[in-house]
Amino acid sequence: MCKDDAGRYWVFSSGVGIEIRNSPDRVTWTRVGVAFPDGTPWATPYNNQTPPCVLLLSTFSTVAEFICQAIDPNLLIDDGKWFLSFGSFWTGIKFLDPTSGKPTGPLTALSQRTADGGAEEASVVFKNNNLYFLFTSWDHCCLGTSSNYNIRVGRAKTVSGPYVDEDGVDLLSGGGTLVLGSHDNITGPGGQDLLDDKDGPILIYHYYTSTGSLLGINRLDFTSGWPVVV
Repeated sequence: MCKDDAGRYWVFSSGVGIEIRNSPDRVTWTRVGVAFPDGTPWATPYNNQTPPCVLLLSTFSTVAEFICQAIDPNLLIDDGKWFLSFGSFWTGIKFLDPTSGKPTGPLTALSQRTADGGAEEASVVFKNNNLYFLFTSWDHCCLGTSSNYNIRVGRAKTVSGPYVDEDGVDLLSGGGTLVLGSHDNITGPGGQDLLDDKDGPILIYHYYTSTGSLLGINRLDFTSGWPVVV
């Protein structure tokens, strides 16, 4: 999700053409078109921290992301440097070189699950009160009400880590504090993004109910030093 200078909110969702919706209030949404009317890449994080606007995408290739799962790109701009995190489902979350924006050498590893096949993806690095928070989605999405997706977090004093969870477990050793999981009639929340809005940090995610896939939006309270869904 992003917010333009006029105060209108925009979301971009995976699907045929990359669907675009906007809203004046984060409640009522209107579909306004697609980003790619002639075809569709897959994942669609959007970043408007600096002009021009940047739409980050993954696409299919026999020689690209299937080698190292270069999926779910997400951009943090911090002190003028661009930090692009991505990956990976099987091999953890990584940063590109902020100087070149390219894999010029060994990638900086931020997080790596040690269980359940390493199922972890959809990274977002968010800065709050001079701490860095790495949000990821664990387990499996896109299975309707059988999905067990859930949102986890760790924090660090520097953008490149080390990130630890609330119990002090390094995210490279399988750590991750639960932020939001399935509850009540909400199943498999994940694929998250974050927006620092006028009423505080906002967590955006998708989830399932018996009626289909829906957009979830909640405020986050960082008063305790850790994000708590409001």
